[in-house]
Amino acid sequence: MLKTTLTALTLSLATLSTTASAAVARATPSKDAFVTSYNCCGMQDANFGTQDKLSVGQFHRAHSQAWIAFDFTDINFVNEQTEISLAIPATSLSTGNETTITISIATQDWDEQTLTFNNKPQTEVIATATLTNNEPTFIDISEAIYLRYSTGARSLSLVIDTNGQSNFTLASKDSTVEALDRPHLILSQLPALAR
Repeated sequence: MLKTTLTALTLSLATLSTTASAAVARATPSKDAFVTSYNCCGMQDANFGTQDKLSVGQFHRAHSQAWIAFDFTDINFVNEQTEISLAIPATSLSTGNETTITISIATQDWDEQTLTFNNKPQTEVIATATLTNNEPTFIDISEAIYLRYSTGARSLSLVIDTNGQSNFTLASKDSTVEALDRPHLILSQLPALAR
């Protein structure tokens, strides 16, 4: 897990800053939504692609997942020397001080306006991490993204989930909070001998 701070990240998606150690860019979600298993009132077939918050975990005896997609079309330096981390901003857990989260990759594309619990694509887990109450979390997913990028893919769909009893919410791309306060990717191009 990559531990760093967000204070130095002031760059937009298409802007790179070259230093003696790394070139850095940030990718913000191109689409996001959450789904819920709540078996009442048609919730499993409901779409939550325009909400300002993404629900994750146990809510009202049901389970929710956050789905987030990223577009790499304007980033041209993804290779084996690129370190890529999913940044999850600080959030409050409903119970306890820590919970284990999983990061999965969606095996098929999905539509922000039609995604539901019942039609969501299959997923494959690529990472696990510990999310601590009111602290940001950074998860290294470099290998999974590079494998997709090297085959020609220029987009990536991630699913944030937790198997614990706790729940939390994340700001969606439709919220009014700053970009660094939403889930995003940090891409660092490292020197040839750094990894």
